[in-house]
Amino acid sequence: MKKFLTALCLFALVSGIAVTAVACTDTQENGHSHVYGDWTVETESTLFEDGKEYRVCTAEDCPDADKGREERALEADGKTNALFDYFTYTATTCQKGDEGIVLNKNTGNNSGGATYFSKDASVKNYAWDGAETTLSFTLDLSVFTQENDFTAFVLAFNQESDASYVFVDEIRIGIIKTADGFLFNELTGIDHANVQNTIAAVKGEGAKSFTGNTPKVSFTFAYDAETKTLSYTLSVAGQSIENTKTPSADIVGLRSLWNAQLNKDGVELYDLVKD
Repeated sequence: MKKFLTALCLFALVSGIAVTAVACTDTQENGHSHVYGDWTVETESTLFEDGKEYRVCTAEDCPDADKGREERALEADGKTNALFDYFTYTATTCQKGDEGIVLNKNTGNNSGGATYFSKDASVKNYAWDGAETTLSFTLDLSVFTQENDFTAFVLAFNQESDASYVFVDEIRIGIIKTADGFLFNELTGIDHANVQNTIAAVKGEGAKSFTGNTPKVSFTFAYDAETKTLSYTLSVAGQSIENTKTPSADIVGLRSLWNAQLNKDGVELYDLVKD
């Protein structure tokens, strides 16, 4: 009977069914029924790390030393629409979406929002030791209905200079709508303000094609301080482009992920994770 009640309790919690007698109590073998209070956050979730919350029995006669403590994970903010709160640069026209952040064009500079990987806009460095790392996210491109609708993303890196962190280099992905699907390509040496140059660059040599409106996009990167080499792989919907470059100074961290250029509002970015 206890197993049945526990299972029913879990079902009720997941489904949101108001079954007070079951959802709030758990009868123990000693005859005591836990009466649970509200969930309390023990560890706040961050952009990439899960948090944790707990609840305990509020009955004064609870015999358990841990008060029947129960715990559950809080999803990392990058996996929820709390991601919106981390986009603190050129994001004035962006919106919180159902899954993440809806990227809209800032008319001042023709770009979408950027995150410095912190809710604090004054923090502009995410420490990184150079080990191979993958930063990935999913895009909802369903608003791209016209050929040449496009968007571009930049992952920027920092150097340390005079006890502060400043931009040193970046890697870029461009994605464009075609008549029968999409193309993506690495963008190098383009002027973000020149739309036609961007369109031509995405469609240029080395472009990879894919179909489907919700591709996974990833930047995989590693920095070798001895050879001064940044190695990286840009992937969209399972298609990849590999390359290397030599930054002008040692990389010490990530600076930002920026929707650097777009010509149509409404692309939603969600499920931002770091592996």
